Parts: sequence; C-alpha cells; structure tokens
Amino acid sequence: MISSQQRKTVLILSLALSLAVALIAITAQEDLREKLGSVFYVIGFAIIGCVLLVLAGYVWDRSLMERLKTLREAGTPSEKRTPPTREESDPDEILGLARNIERMARSLQQVEASYRNMVEDQVDLICRYRPDGRITFVNGAYARAFAKKRLELSGELFPFYSHGVAVGDGPFTFERELVLPDNRRRWLLWIQRPIGDANGIVEYQALGHDITERKEAEAALIKAKNAAESADRAKSEFLAIVSHELCTPINGVIGFAKLLTESPLNPEQREFVTMIQTGGRALERLIADILDLSRIEAGNIEIEKTPSPCTSALPNPAPCSRPKHARRD
Repeated sequence: MISSQQRKTVLILSLALSLAVALIAITAQEDLREKLGSVFYVIGFAIIGCVLLVLAGYVWDRSLMERLKTLREAGTPSEKRTPPTREESDPDEILGLARNIERMARSLQQVEASYRNMVEDQVDLICRYRPDGRITFVNGAYARAFAKKRLELSGELFPFYSHGVAVGDGPFTFERELVLPDNRRRWLLWIQRPIGDANGIVEYQALGHDITERKEAEAALIKAKNAAESADRAKSEFLAIVSHELCTPINGVIGFAKLLTESPLNPEQREFVTMIQTGGRALERLIADILDLSRIEAGNIEIEKTPSPCTSALPNPAPCSRPKHARRD
C-alpha cells in the first residue's frame, strides 16, 4: 500500500519532470523562440524557477518530516513506545505531532501534580523567592504557619532576606528564630539552594525545618550544666568554710594540750594529754587535706618547686614539686 508521503513524492517529481519537458520542448522549437523573442527567455526562467521551487519545497518537506519524526520519537518514553496503529498513522504528520505534544503535556501535568502533592504533604515550610527577595511560591505548611493565604504571601519579602547581602550560589544552611503571628517563637533550620538556567540564577528555594524541640533540649542541658557547676562551687565553698572554722578550735585544743605537757602530771595524765595531742594533730592534718582538696577544685592551689631532700647533696639537684597551701580567701 502506497503511503501519503510516497504519493506526495511521486506527484512532486512528476510536476518537476513535466516542467522540465515543457522547457525542453519550447527550447527545441526555433520558430517559436524567434516568434516569442524576449518573452521566450521570461517563460524559460519562469519554468526553471518553478522547477527549482518545487524541488526545494520537496527537500524542505522531507527534512521537516524527518525532524518531526525524531521529535516524536524523543518525546515518547522508551518503555511506552509501541508500533503506531492504523489510526495513529495519520496522513498528516503535523496532526500526529500535535497529538504527541498533547500526550506529552498530559504526562507533564501528571508529573507536576505528583510533585505538587509531595510538596503539599510536607510539614516543613517550603517557599521560593526571586533574587530581590520577593516570594513566588509557598506550600500549605508555610501558609498555615503565617496564617495567610498563598495569594497574600505572593510578592512579600522572604523573612530572612537582607537587601544587598550576597545570598550565595550554592546550597547552604542557617538557623533563625521566627516569631509567628500567634506570638509563638519557633526555631527553624533553613536549607536554601539556588534554581537557575542558562542565563543564571532565577529563584531561590528555601526549606525550613522546625528544630524548636532540639533548641529547647540544648537550653535545658546548658541550664542543668550550669546548675551542676553552681552546686559544685557551693560544695567547695562549704567545705572551705567548714574546714576553716574547724581549724580554730582544733588549734586551741592542741595548744592547751601542749601547755598541759609542760605542767607537773602523773604518768596516767601525761598519757591522756599525749593522746589528745596525737588526735588533735591527726584531725588538723585531715582538715588541711580537706582545705587543699577544696582549693584544688576551686583552682586556687599554687605549686612551688623546692629541692628534694634526697637530691640536695647533688651538684645540680633537680627541683621537686609539692603543693603549696593557697592563701585563705
């Protein structure tokens, strides 16, 4: 069965051949050429022009059909390509291309609807804005957060846009606190990326993720840490004060015990006084250790270097370190 394209080719070539034969026939008759005179050349050029126009139109039509065929094949997904049926094999390639474009448009609408549903189902705030900061698109979560309609938000400035500040050519993140219309304060982690074409950046897309709970947890941890440090400082100060206050009566006990040793005592009394001195000195050392511990925790201990007794006899004795009692506050 001859297709429409083949019939068109036969007709065009037949017309070109007929014009060429007519031109040859006119040229072959000398008496007619002399009779027509200059009109002969006009007719000849007209016939040649018609032949050239017919051939050029044929070539252009063929190239156009090839391009339309390529475009149709490129626009049809490979997994859905099936041999065209008789109904789809339309004699008019333009009509076939129009149908193909219509199918592509429906497919794009379905894809757009799918992605729009995905954006609408997000709980994060999503918006797009131009390089001048004017919003062009917001999702439902963004509109609900600001208690406005989308048309009202369209054209408004992005809340964190700063005029004259470079927004950046790559994706980046930042955290900002946002006060909503109902006076709620929410912390949002914004992820922003540029959207461009061959001419440069056209828009920016910003996605805001609510991190208020994380911020509150961090604040609670810092508060607990500060409270623990404050309690630790209070404990150290308490130990220092109590130890210092205990030193005065202990020194009095040791001093009176020393005075008693210098007085006439029987052996049993002297033994009792010795026990008092031993216990007082042990308690004094214990209190001194507690004071040193509290000073170490408070960072008020000082270290001094003194020659070690075991190396004092050497030519160049190495200094040894021992804690030096810090001054009492």
